[in-house]
Amino acid sequence: MAEALGTFEEIMEYTQEESAAEDWQEAARRVSDGEAAFNIMGDWAAGYFDELGALPGEDYDWAASPGTDGTYMWLSDSFTLPVGAPNEEGALTWLELVASQEGQDTFNPLKGSIPAREDADPARYADSPYLESALEEWQSGPELAGSFWHGVTVGNRWKNDIDTAVGLYLGDGDTEAFNAALNEAAQSE
Repeated sequence: MAEALGTFEEIMEYTQEESAAEDWQEAARRVSDGEAAFNIMGDWAAGYFDELGALPGEDYDWAASPGTDGTYMWLSDSFTLPVGAPNEEGALTWLELVASQEGQDTFNPLKGSIPAREDADPARYADSPYLESALEEWQSGPELAGSFWHGVTVGNRWKNDIDTAVGLYLGDGDTEAFNAALNEAAQSE
């Protein structure tokens, strides 16, 4: 863990101070505007770059985070059926649609993402070089890693404790205290 934190400390030397307070769109915009060299972000950033009129391969590009070749980080958009939904039949029809191949192949390209379905139609993603590449990688059977940030790998309490530890580290730069806080968070989960 100490080695990973040393790497994190080194990476932080290349970030903008204000980045900790920015949302992901502002950080991504800095890349497309040429104000930042890179941003580690999910596939929805490709949809955002498209909204900005940025051109793939010109204004933005993509690559696996260093040391992660062969691993695909994933998360899942979720639509739920609330208990006591006033129109349960309509809600179930909606859920069937968004879970279907047609629903996924309509929703995901608009969002700038790919579905987890094995039967996704590659032609529906061919308009975006990024999505085409991401779908090809997904369908190649990579090792899967759930997204910490989106709650796939840890519960809310643990994530909160980690977020607090990161925030304190960004304020004081104390790597030893950061390491201790992360260890404490892991022990309490």
